[in-house]
Amino acid sequence: MKKYLFLVILFLCVGCCISSPVQQEVFLDYNLNEQNEPYFSISENALSQLQGKGVIPLLYPHLTDLKKLCPTCIFNINHPTIGILLARDDTNTQYELSAEYVYPLIKAGANIRFISYDNIASQIKNLDGILLPGGAFPSPGEWYLSAGEKEFDKPQKRYYAYEYLIKHAQKEQIPLFGICAGMQMMSALLSNQKVKFFDDLEKTSDVPHKKLDKYQQAHFISIMPDTTLYKILQTKKLKVNSRHKMGTAFYTTQDVPEVVVSALASDGVVEAMEFSTFPTALGVQFHPEVFATLNDETMQKIFDWFVDNAYHYQQKEMKK
Repeated sequence: MKKYLFLVILFLCVGCCISSPVQQEVFLDYNLNEQNEPYFSISENALSQLQGKGVIPLLYPHLTDLKKLCPTCIFNINHPTIGILLARDDTNTQYELSAEYVYPLIKAGANIRFISYDNIASQIKNLDGILLPGGAFPSPGEWYLSAGEKEFDKPQKRYYAYEYLIKHAQKEQIPLFGICAGMQMMSALLSNQKVKFFDDLEKTSDVPHKKLDKYQQAHFISIMPDTTLYKILQTKKLKVNSRHKMGTAFYTTQDVPEVVVSALASDGVVEAMEFSTFPTALGVQFHPEVFATLNDETMQKIFDWFVDNAYHYQQKEMKK
């Protein structure tokens, strides 16, 4: 009887092991685009095949590729790990991400893990910080300020990935850094602020928010004193690039006291925001990763601050 029970238990345990998802490290490709700029990528089909086999891919850059990207960087498995949400290519058949998001993080001393849009909870275990990149994708219709903009009300998996990560980071107080669309998502999800297209604003403003050349400084922003961004950069004025056609719609925080607007363009557009209830979260509307990759020391300071917060979060978690 005991032998029979042992065999039954063994059979059930084996069955559980077979049916349980298995995590597997997967390394992204490292290539150059048409402009000779490095980026990381992996096809949707490759991930789907692994997931079909019950595998949850944990996505990483290969160390040899990181050394190509930053030959002088120091890599250590004990450094804090930053998770970066991946973008999509124009054909929507592969995940990809500019290496510009990676370079300033590894220069600041971080390890990198990429995040796809499926099984997110399993991918983000033991992360010490989360970076939300820019991009263009639909959001819920109620987010848009005017009725004509609600045609974009077709949120897909990419939006839901941002939503999950922002809410998870807020709940666990994991350091969070949003760039461009990443800031807009944080604004809407953490403070219920709407998103506005700039078609009307362009009629009255001479600030070039839609400037397409990411390497060109487009306009100045004013940084508010007594904010985290000011403490990081130690300047009240900064010239930034600009590649966005929409942004957060509010121009005052009287009704949203949890939001700290830390930078504005001259026409009142919000260029950076912080959150009083989430002190290790920061969103910027411009793209500091571009100039940081060109070794701009000022922009690099933002990533240094972010990775430093990730380090302190890591140390706190290790003591639990």
